[in-house]
Amino acid sequence: HLRSQVNAWPQIERLLRGRKGKLSCLRFAPRARCLACGYEDGAVTLWDLKDERLVETFAGHEDRVTALTFTGDGKHIVSAGDTTLRVWNPDTGKEVKCLAGHTDSVHGMAISPIGDQAVSAGKDMTVRYWQLPSDRVAVISASAVDRLDGLPEFPVPQWVEKICNSRV
Repeated sequence: HLRSQVNAWPQIERLLRGRKGKLSCLRFAPRARCLACGYEDGAVTLWDLKDERLVETFAGHEDRVTALTFTGDGKHIVSAGDTTLRVWNPDTGKEVKCLAGHTDSVHGMAISPIGDQAVSAGKDMTVRYWQLPSDRVAVISASAVDRLDGLPEFPVPQWVEKICNSRV
């Protein structure tokens, strides 16, 4: 898919010129037909690269979008920004879920391949492990994360296993 993504750059450049606002992050959909973009103003857009058109604009974040990802099946987009994670349905344009809990901006997140778990890291010095769709959350403090040697090297399921098997 890398070749198709590189070949798509002229299309992406044309599309992005059409939207005002500073781009803060972007992510290809699993099959690289669409591109999600996050902006400094809190908006998320979804672009169809083949047809070179805007599919949807999602509004909900009150501040800069810091990270984007798609669930493994491509059925949802997850964005991080302000103090929340938001789950969007690209087919309906609706927000499916808002995961709130951080007390300062969220700077990173990851979603498990099947979309049933999420991990977010915030400026509030916590990592939050979310069980979806139940919204159950475990909060891990920065000092506890420091004791989990190598945590950032693992994909989400291994983070979860490491967190659950530790004494944090």
